[in-house]
Amino acid sequence: MAELLRIGIPYGWVVLDNKLYDSDPQADFGRSFINNWYEGFTDDVLWIQECLVNEQGEYAIPKTNHFNIDISWLPGNDINGKYYAKLSWMAIDEMFEIEKFDCANRFEIRDRIEYWMMDIKSFDSKYKTRVGK
Repeated sequence: MAELLRIGIPYGWVVLDNKLYDSDPQADFGRSFINNWYEGFTDDVLWIQECLVNEQGEYAIPKTNHFNIDISWLPGNDINGKYYAKLSWMAIDEMFEIEKFDCANRFEIRDRIEYWMMDIKSFDSKYKTRVGK
């Protein structure tokens, strides 16, 4: 089995689920089913959430009013699929999709989610103004 893909996670973010491996999908010639589907070629690949850090350095995962990033491979287990990255804001009563990105290249997906996490920490108001639009 391949190693997990290295992702730079900045302060204030937590990985809650990770099946994003440093591997390409592999299928038998003429078939669309991915043989190594368990290496992150399913509906649930990666879940990263903004977290709160108090003055003592203790983390807390908020239930509302936070950003999260969700990665999927769609269609699941299909060699013709691609990664779908979604940046969302979880409000008190609803989740708002702010931005999305898709491609079949794991490095491009990694670069996009690293960019979102760093950019939100510097310019979160830029993203919050898009909530509900």
